[in-house]
Amino acid sequence: MGVAEQLYKFGVKEWLPDEWILHYIDPVICDVSPTFCQSLLIAFSGCSLRHKNATAVANYLDVEPAGTSVKNVVHWSQQVRENSFTMFDYESPEANRQHYNQTDPPKYDLSQIQLPNSTIFFAGGFDTLADPTDVDHLILLMQVGIR
Repeated sequence: MGVAEQLYKFGVKEWLPDEWILHYIDPVICDVSPTFCQSLLIAFSGCSLRHKNATAVANYLDVEPAGTSVKNVVHWSQQVRENSFTMFDYESPEANRQHYNQTDPPKYDLSQIQLPNSTIFFAGGFDTLADPTDVDHLILLMQVGIR
């Protein structure tokens, strides 16, 4: 069980609620340990400093990481772990039935998303969050729906 799942079970609602502390600390950490700083940047933005303007790192860290809800992080984790686009899994058939009237969380039918024909998808060969394989998979799901 990951950190987010543990926080969720204990009723914690916010993930990084006081990110201003991180924005203050991050530049200090980057001065002391550029390797650790690069690891943070990879974790939060999906790419390394090799593929970023290194002089702009302080600017990146002014906006990253930003807070979200613990439930949102748990949901992301579930989707990565299950390799699927489904609604939040309450992890018990009874709880899922209460929320969705079925024992498993419903899948999102991405083919129902209506986009203009001029929509462009971007993928980065060195981006761990939007790599070409994942973006191609998303496009396929949006064309034919989830099976």
